[in-house]
Amino acid sequence: METNESRCSLCEGESTKRVCYRKQMDNWTRWRVWQVSSIEFALVEKDILFGLQQGNQVLKAIHAEMSLEDVEKLMEETAEAVAYQNEIDQMLTSRMTVDEEEAVQKELAELQAEALGSVSIHEPSPAEPVQLPSVPTTEPTREEPAKESEQRVALPA
Repeated sequence: METNESRCSLCEGESTKRVCYRKQMDNWTRWRVWQVSSIEFALVEKDILFGLQQGNQVLKAIHAEMSLEDVEKLMEETAEAVAYQNEIDQMLTSRMTVDEEEAVQKELAELQAEALGSVSIHEPSPAEPVQLPSVPTTEPTREEPAKESEQRVALPA
C-alpha cells in the first residue's frame, strides 16, 4: 500500500489533488468498512461458539442424570403402551357377531331392569305391528283464547 505522501506527490494541480484526495478517502472508507464487517463476523462467530459450549454443557448434564438403563426402561414402557393401544384399537374396530350383539342387548336390558326396579321394559318385537293414531278427516277449528283478567300481584322481595 502506498503512503499518503507518495500519492500526493504524484498528484498535480488543484483539481488533480482533489481527485487524488477523494480516491484516498474512498480507499480509506473501504478499508474501514471491511474492518467493521470483519469485527461483526468475528462477534457472530463468538456468539455461535458460546451457544455450542452451552449446548454441550446441557447435553453432558442430561447424560449425567439419565443412565442407559433408565432409557431402556422408558423405551420398554413406551412399547408396552403402544401395544396396549393397538389392542384397544383392534377391539374397537372389530365387528361383533350376531350372537354377541344379542348377548349385549340382553345384558343391557337386564341392567336397565335392575336399575329401574320392578318396572319391566317392554320393547315391541318386529312381529308386533305398531298401532299409530288415525289421521283426522275434519279440518281443525280455531278457538279464541279466553281473555284472562290482568291483575298485578306484588311479589315479596
